[in-house]
Amino acid sequence: MANHPNRGRRDNQEYIAEIPDPMPEGKILVHNHVLPSPAIGSRGFRVWLETKTDRHIECPCWYAPQLEKHYRVVPYVEDKATTLLGRIYAAIGFAEGLTKEEVEGDQGTICDEIEEAIIAAFED
Repeated sequence: MANHPNRGRRDNQEYIAEIPDPMPEGKILVHNHVLPSPAIGSRGFRVWLETKTDRHIECPCWYAPQLEKHYRVVPYVEDKATTLLGRIYAAIGFAEGLTKEEVEGDQGTICDEIEEAIIAAFED
């Protein structure tokens, strides 16, 4: 069976390519379990808008600091690679996310190189 882009998607999920400003009323920003990246879509990192439910928990990671809160789907497991990436992205000003144009430019290349180095450093 071929992978379908909306497989597992709930009716109220709206996948996004950039963090909206302002956030739509009644919606929360949610990301998946993949190591967060300022470049949405990088290495399978996905972000969407959704109406808050019991399956969402507030996420303590570094992603989207311009928002008061953002969420993950339970369970959440913090790891050293995510913490280190958050500190690096905050220091270079990428933690608020990149636009599609930035992802396709030098900033996206920088993120890819940083993420590859961090992931390689934490591999067993």
